[in-house]
Amino acid sequence: MKSYTDISQSKTLSKILSLESADMLWEQHGAEPYVTIKPWTTIGKSIGCHCISAWSLSALLGVLPLPQLSKDKLGSGKVGWMVSVYHNDCR
Repeated sequence: MKSYTDISQSKTLSKILSLESADMLWEQHGAEPYVTIKPWTTIGKSIGCHCISAWSLSALLGVLPLPQLSKDKLGSGKVGWMVSVYHNDCR
């Protein structure tokens, strides 16, 4: 099971997340790219390296907002609990 973002996902995430949240790198020194566990600060420091930030699942979970537990009226006097990561009652 893959536990990190692929190159396409990594390129998309690098546009919307801070690079500081990345905990891995896609490196390409030869023909085939490979993923390594390196801090994001090493991007571009290797000579002749084409590097792209990558995120592990745990790094992505670390940047998600914390879920909120709230009460919700379901009708007919019933009340339910809802878990959401949306803020300000946006659903």
